Amino acid sequence: TYYWQYKGKTLSLTSENLLPFEEFTVLTKIPRGTVDNYASINLELSPSTQRVYYNGIDLGEVSDKIAGFPTGRAELLFTADGYESEAVVIDLVAGEETDLTVDLSPSTATMLIWAAIGFCNVIGCLLLPGGLLWIYFKWRTAGKDKGRRETIIPIYNPPDDIRPYLLGSLKDEKVDTVDITSTIIDLAYRGYLKIREFEEKKVLGIKLKNKDFEIIKVKDFADLPATEKRIIDDIMGGKDRVTTTSLKNKFYTKVPGIRKAVYNEMVEKKYFESSPDKVRTKYIAISVLLIVVGVGSIMVNIFLPLFITASGSAIMLGIVGLFVSGAMPAKTEIGGKVFDQVLGFKMYMETAEKYRVQNLTPETFEKFLSYAIVFGIEKSWAEKFKDIYQGQPDWYEGTGNNWNAIYLADALSDFNSTTSSSLTSAPSSSGSSGGGWSGGGGFSGGFSGGGGGGGGGGAW
Repeated sequence: TYYWQYKGKTLSLTSENLLPFEEFTVLTKIPRGTVDNYASINLELSPSTQRVYYNGIDLGEVSDKIAGFPTGRAELLFTADGYESEAVVIDLVAGEETDLTVDLSPSTATMLIWAAIGFCNVIGCLLLPGGLLWIYFKWRTAGKDKGRRETIIPIYNPPDDIRPYLLGSLKDEKVDTVDITSTIIDLAYRGYLKIREFEEKKVLGIKLKNKDFEIIKVKDFADLPATEKRIIDDIMGGKDRVTTTSLKNKFYTKVPGIRKAVYNEMVEKKYFESSPDKVRTKYIAISVLLIVVGVGSIMVNIFLPLFITASGSAIMLGIVGLFVSGAMPAKTEIGGKVFDQVLGFKMYMETAEKYRVQNLTPETFEKFLSYAIVFGIEKSWAEKFKDIYQGQPDWYEGTGNNWNAIYLADALSDFNSTTSSSLTSAPSSSGSSGGGWSGGGGFSGGFSGGGGGGGGGGAW
C-alpha cells in the first residue's frame, strides 16, 4: 500500500506493509505541464575531456554535451589535470541548448613538462645522426686496418710460413672450425699425424653408419709451436688414436681455451693491438646496452613521453652497432701487411695456371691443400693438378681407388665436414657453457678491405 501527495514541485510517495525483499512497481502518471522542460549545454572543450562542477555538484568528466539543467543561473567550474581551472556563469533557459567553449590554460608545471619533452625529443632526433657519425668516426680512427696496400700482388708461399689456423683466423678475424680441421690436415702432411678413413656402412642402400675418420699420432708433438701443440693435444686428449665421432659432445669444452690462445698469438705477433674477440665483445656489449636502454625507456614513455625519439634512436644505434661490431677489430701495420700477403697467396692459388714458371708439382698440391681448404677453394686448387697429381699420399689412408688430386680434395672436404660437426657438437643440457665458435657476420669483410672466402664447416 502506498500513498502519494503532490505539492508544489514535489511528489511524495509513502508506502507501508511491505514485506522484506518484496518487489513492487509504482506507476505514476503526472499531468502535462506539471514538470518543467530542462536546458542543455553543447560543449567544445580543450582539452577534450574535463571534469565539470555545477553549483558545487560534481558532474564527473564530460566531453561534449550535458543535458537536464534546470532553468536559471548556473555556476560551472571546469577542471583538468595539468590545467588551470576556469569558472563560467551562464543563464539557462528551459528547452533550449546553449553553446559553450571552454579552453583551459596549461599550468606552469605542464608548460615545463612540455618544454622538457620537446627538448628531449629534439635531442633524440639529433641522437641518431650524431650516433651514426660517431660510429663512422670510431671505425675510421680505431677500426680501420693499417698498413694495407691498394694493389694485391700474388705471392707463391704463405707469408712468414704462417700456419693454416693462424692464416684463417687473420683472414676473417675469427677462429673457425675450418681453421682447426685444416691444422689437422697440415700436421698430417708434415708427418705428425695420419688420417684414416672409414667408409659408411650400408645395407640394401640404407645407411647404418656415417662415414668416420681416425686421427693417428705418428710422431711426438713436443717441437710444435705452443698454439699448434695445444690444438692437437686437445684433439688427441693424450691418446695415440682418436676418431672424429669420439670428439662429439666432448671437444666443445676445449673451445674457449683454443680461441683465446689463437687470439693471443695474433696479438703477440703484433697483427692486432688487442684481441679481435675482446674488441667485438666490447662493441656488442655497448650495442646491446643501447637496445636495452631504448626498450626500457619506452616503458617510461607510457607515463611521461620524454624520450620517444631518444628511445627509437637508441634502439636503431644499437642494431647498427651489432652489425658494425664485426668491423671494429683493426689490424696493425704488421697485421695489415701480412693480411695483404695472405690475399696475394690466395690470388696465386686461384690463378696458379698463370704461373707455370713456378713448376706446379704434386708436392705443391699437398703442401698447400690445407690452405686451400681454409680459403674454401680446395676443389679449384685440385682441378689445377688433375693431370699432375696421381696416387694416394702416405699420410692419408682412404677407402677408394683411382686416387688423384680431385679425389683427395673431395675426401678431405668430407673430413673437414665430419670433423667440424664433431668439434661443434655439445650436449643439449650444456647450453652455451662451453663457449662457441665465432660466427662471421657483421661488416668485417667490407670495412676491413675484404678477405678470403670461407672454408666450409661450422663456425665457432
